[in-house]
Amino acid sequence: MEKKKTLFVDDEPKIRKAFSRTMRRSEFDASFAEGGERALEILAEQPFPVVVTDLRMPGMDGLTLMVRIRALRPETVFVVVTGAPDLDLKADDRIDDAIASVIAKPWEDTELFDSLRLAHELHEKRQGEARIESQKLSILVIDYDKPSADRLAEVLSSIANVQVCNRLEIALIHLRETAFDVVLTKLSLPDARGLDAVTRAQRARPEAAIVVASEIEDVEMAVQALRFGAQDYLHARTLSPSEVLRAVRFAHERKLVESRLTELAHYDGLTGLANRMTLRDRLGVCLAKSRRYNEDCALLYIDLDFFKPINDSHGHEIGDVVLQQVAMRMRVTVREYDTVARLGGDEFAVLIEDLQKDRPEDVAERVLRRLRLPIVIGDLELRIGASGGLAVFPYAAETIDALVRCADKAMYKAKAKGRNCLHVFRPGRDIC
Repeated sequence: MEKKKTLFVDDEPKIRKAFSRTMRRSEFDASFAEGGERALEILAEQPFPVVVTDLRMPGMDGLTLMVRIRALRPETVFVVVTGAPDLDLKADDRIDDAIASVIAKPWEDTELFDSLRLAHELHEKRQGEARIESQKLSILVIDYDKPSADRLAEVLSSIANVQVCNRLEIALIHLRETAFDVVLTKLSLPDARGLDAVTRAQRARPEAAIVVASEIEDVEMAVQALRFGAQDYLHARTLSPSEVLRAVRFAHERKLVESRLTELAHYDGLTGLANRMTLRDRLGVCLAKSRRYNEDCALLYIDLDFFKPINDSHGHEIGDVVLQQVAMRMRVTVREYDTVARLGGDEFAVLIEDLQKDRPEDVAERVLRRLRLPIVIGDLELRIGASGGLAVFPYAAETIDALVRCADKAMYKAKAKGRNCLHVFRPGRDIC
């Protein structure tokens, strides 16, 4: 696996040496600069996705350096490593959205690795968004009338790559094979009538925006089309080129907003983890697959042991940072196909799938060990620990509700045993 390029900027040789030593056992490829001027020289020659920088340096301080790097390499993401984060880091609109993490010296290796991973993830996400913004839309026009279809394709060609189909069945094949951003369809087609084109196109490519261009100006039909999944309904006979372009752009934006709202409904706003509803949906799919292929899966419930005193002593802002750090540690500890969810408050869950090579107890213990490591926020070093309850399908239970109850009961058993440990639900010995 190719290592992830990272530039480390610090004027102290001992700090650079310590960073180099830490990076040797990681997935990161580190380069070094002894100050801001040297860092800019390096970045002028080659880009680095992530720059890790100290704030207090002679000559050019870290804030100035980040501003100048942003002008030179706008896509760069920063991790700040400093001895006094609360004093040194002032708000600055030019760089605030490019700072992934601020960690204190001396750093804790686990926190540093987590921060670097988060920074590289943010860089990759922004690159993807930039590519999307720079690309034309991809539009499928479904219209049996060739002159009409050609006119629409010509109008849309300024903002999109356009493909034209004259029948719905052919269009559906393209929709299943190609990721179109927008579908612009007539309602009257040789092989479809009414809202059939809307409903079938929506099923074939749910993430595409759908715009209906109808020869009939019918308010009730327009309302029905919107209810069935279309983003806009246009009267084709009076349609100007500017109206077509505006409608397609707006429909695409509406679909993006809808997708974002769906994401908010399924994911926790603070941590970005799946929420309770999403976990339940994925658990249902997992159990069905496990039954079909005679496989095991497991549900791990986790409750943080000493989170309330942290909230009470240091406030909810620190508490939120702790929850975000917990979420990040869990994400990077489990396997890529496992689901990590926040159930609410300081309760989390992990859906552990595909247990052909891994024992569920081993995965669960890895997560709990990671959560026992101290969390460093500024000059605070906080310890939480976690109690975990594990229920394995089909041995503990065979339905969603029963498996959830068993994992929850096992978690409370771990609490009763003294906290900061794992309890595995055993049928016959435990009752759920």
